[in-house]
Amino acid sequence: MNDKEKDIIERDDERLKILVNDLFDKLKESLLTACTKQIEILEARLFEKEIENDTLKKDIKNLKSQVNLQSEENAKLKTELANQEKKEKIRK
Repeated sequence: MNDKEKDIIERDDERLKILVNDLFDKLKESLLTACTKQIEILEARLFEKEIENDTLKKDIKNLKSQVNLQSEENAKLKTELANQEKKEKIRK
């Protein structure tokens, strides 16, 4: 092989290396962009779920409060009913 052929092969080899490196860089960038986009989507979904969970926690707290109030009212009514029944027995 003469010097001219070696020079051409070496230049082509260097160009090929540059081309492969550029290709890998573009591929890495594309993959990174896709992963970043997917992460952002997942983070948004997670945020929405956290908001939904907070809302449900508030609803549960309110419902527990309502149940407690209703239980207290029921207890008062039972006491009143028992007192009225005692009064009626005494009258008779």
